Order: sequence, then structure tokens, then C-alpha cells
Amino acid sequence: MSAATKPMTLADYLAYDDGTDTRYELVNGALIDPIAAKVSVLAWVEGLYEEQVYQGNQAIASPQLAALKLTAATVLSAGR
Repeated sequence: MSAATKPMTLADYLAYDDGTDTRYELVNGALIDPIAAKVSVLAWVEGLYEEQVYQGNQAIASPQLAALKLTAATVLSAGR
């Protein structure tokens, strides 16, 4: 059983320093390296795009491709 981690707040993010020059984005309470490989799924909702970002072994959830069982790593390594 894994312990759930508490989402990072804006105050936590602003105070965060990992000792490197890496810049992170705060997305849904989690730190994301904007340079790292990622898969973005955009959904058109009420006239605007909503973005869901996936990295590593996260399963990609797409309403249009629900039957496909893919992870971000699988998509990013395709064709290599």
C-alpha cells in the first residue's frame, strides 16, 4: 500500500528550492519539469481547450481513444 502525497500549494511552490537551477511548473499540485518529455491531451470543452499532461508510466486517458491502453513512455518511445 502506498501513502498518498499531499498536493503542493502555491505557497509551498514559491518556497521550494531543490538546490538546482531546474525550473518547475506547478500543475494540479505537482511539480512538473517543463523541459521533460511529456504527452499532452487536449479536449475541447465549452469553446476552450483543456489540457491534461502525462509523463513516464502514467496511463493516458483520452475520451476519443479510450480503447487504447497507452502510457506516456510508450508514446514517446514509439519509432525509436
